[in-house]
Amino acid sequence: MEKGQDLGMYSVQKSSFRVFDQEGEKFIEKKIRLQALKEHQHSIQGMIKTYAAKIREAGILFPRIVSVDPDRCQYTCEYQGENLLQACPRPHDILENLNLDAILDILRLAQLRCLGLDPHIKNFVVGRSGVHYVDFSPPLIEDYFALRLSLCSPAEREILQVNFDYFKSPLLGYHFAGDLLKMDEQFYSEMPLLFERLARRKIVGENYADFLAKAEKIKEIERTRDRMGILLL
Repeated sequence: MEKGQDLGMYSVQKSSFRVFDQEGEKFIEKKIRLQALKEHQHSIQGMIKTYAAKIREAGILFPRIVSVDPDRCQYTCEYQGENLLQACPRPHDILENLNLDAILDILRLAQLRCLGLDPHIKNFVVGRSGVHYVDFSPPLIEDYFALRLSLCSPAEREILQVNFDYFKSPLLGYHFAGDLLKMDEQFYSEMPLLFERLARRKIVGENYADFLAKAEKIKEIERTRDRMGILLL
C-alpha cells in the first residue's frame, strides 16, 4: 500500500482515513466526522475508549490505538492490513475467502459477550496475527444508542431503533448477510451456503426463511436510512 493512501471511500460516515509510514512501521489515521452528535464530541470519545476495551476483553483482535487528538477527534492506530472489501470486492468472493471462518468466529465471540459490532466486511482486516475487527465509530454500546435516539425525530427514531437492533449481538449474523445482499442482489444465489455456515456456528437460527427475511429487513432499513439522510454520528 502506498504511503498516504486515503481509505475514506470505505466510510459510510464520511470519516477520513490515511495510511502512512513512520520509522519503518505503518499506521492508519482516522478522523471521525461528527455531524448529528457534533455537540457531544467529548462524550463520544469516552464511549470509544469504553467500546475499544470491550472489544479486546471479548478476545477479538483489535488494532492498538497509538494516539488520540481529542480536539480533532482523530485517532492514530496500528495498520494491520487491507480490509476484506478490498480483498473481496464481489460479495460472492467472501464465501471462497480463507478468512471467512475467522470473521464468523469474531461474530460468535461478540454474541457470547453480548457485544455490538458493525459486521460489514470492510470492518475486518487481515493482519499479521489474524483477522482483526477495526471499526469503533460509532461506539456500539448502550450509552451511544441512547444518546443518538434522544436527538432524533420520531420518523428517524423508528428507523434507527431497528437499525441499532441489528448492530446488537443476537442479530449480527443476519446483519452480515444483509450487508452482502445490499452490495449485490445477485448474492441471493449464495445465501443458502452462507446460512449453512452461520447456522453451524449457532450465529443464526435454523430457519432459512426467517434468516432470509431478517437479512432483507436490515438491507432495506439501511437503504431507507441512507435515503432519508439519517446520520449515525
